[in-house]
Amino acid sequence: MKGRGVAAILAIALASVMLIVSGGAGAQPGDENQCVGGMTTGSTDDLQMCTITASPGKCIQKSSSPVIVQKCIVDQSEPTNEVYVEQVNSSDLQGSEQDATQTATINQGGTDNQATVKQDIRQTTHETAGGMQTQDGHQTTTICQGGTADPCAATNTGANTANVDQGRWADAHASGGASTQSQDTVAGTDCSPETPPAEPNLCALLTQNSTVRNDADLQQQDHLLAEASGTGTIEQEQGSFNAGIDGHVIQQTVAGMPENTENAHQHLTYDLSAPDGAFQSQDPRIGGGSPGGKLNLHQVGILRASADDASQHLGIDGACVATESCLILEHGKVNGANLTTRCRENGPCARFIECTSSGEGAQCDGGPPITIDLASAGFDTLDFQNAINFTFPVRLPGL
Repeated sequence: MKGRGVAAILAIALASVMLIVSGGAGAQPGDENQCVGGMTTGSTDDLQMCTITASPGKCIQKSSSPVIVQKCIVDQSEPTNEVYVEQVNSSDLQGSEQDATQTATINQGGTDNQATVKQDIRQTTHETAGGMQTQDGHQTTTICQGGTADPCAATNTGANTANVDQGRWADAHASGGASTQSQDTVAGTDCSPETPPAEPNLCALLTQNSTVRNDADLQQQDHLLAEASGTGTIEQEQGSFNAGIDGHVIQQTVAGMPENTENAHQHLTYDLSAPDGAFQSQDPRIGGGSPGGKLNLHQVGILRASADDASQHLGIDGACVATESCLILEHGKVNGANLTTRCRENGPCARFIECTSSGEGAQCDGGPPITIDLASAGFDTLDFQNAINFTFPVRLPGL
């Protein structure tokens, strides 16, 4: 206890704090809002809140409600700061609307700072009499690690470590009469306004200001599936203009130091299946990159639709402004058209892919295109290969 002060005492005193939300229109049996090192003030049936000021801190929020907002706000200022955040929503229902929002906002001002965030949304809906199915999921993580005065701008002299894992899964199944299926068509919150896309469903912005060592690991997955059958009119829409994945890391750069590393995976797959004559639309984007030391970035986007005249657009942007090395590996695919590109430099580099499809066919531009030898791809080759070969599971785990 010596040297840790009031905040540490508070952390221990609150170590057993757990609020189980049950009853009401939104809450379900088994829902959980655990807040160690903080308070759950403001929580309701459809809102899980956790505000943490002590270190170490823990925020675990679980809900099976089809409509839920989960928020964890962390403001730590001890010499050593640690926090673990886990937000989970798993919803399975007949038709109707599913809408989940997960937000983690973390400020750590100290000599050494460590943050781990896991956000997971899994939605399934079934309808046998046609009608409307709406699924929306939004995940936002912002982390600032630095000096006590202002973690987003002031430097510290220890080590900053951030690990963020965002996963968003949704599948909709409809049969019978006329059906309308909409997935992630509502604009998301942009946590990184200077970089595309402007309205992401998954957004992460990590700022690390140590003059000695900064490490970031970012995993982002966005997978949607919509299937419809029947004799009525069928409309299917996934994403909206400027929707998709946005992930960026800003790391302190000082001449000759610090040691910075960022590993990032961004994987997106949208699938649409319906009889001939259905209206189908897909329009996501992926944006990622970093200024700083060493960047390894995978970006994979795949759109598949059953209709020959489906309206599809995929944009992928990767940028690296590094003082050490950059590796960006991208793959974009829309139905029969695909393109793979890579840049690997001891300095700045950037790549982009644009894929479109309509009644006139599919095409992918950008690059320059390469034929990738996965054996020499570097940086987690198996992960990149698995992303390209991804198949939506028959049933989502946890549902």
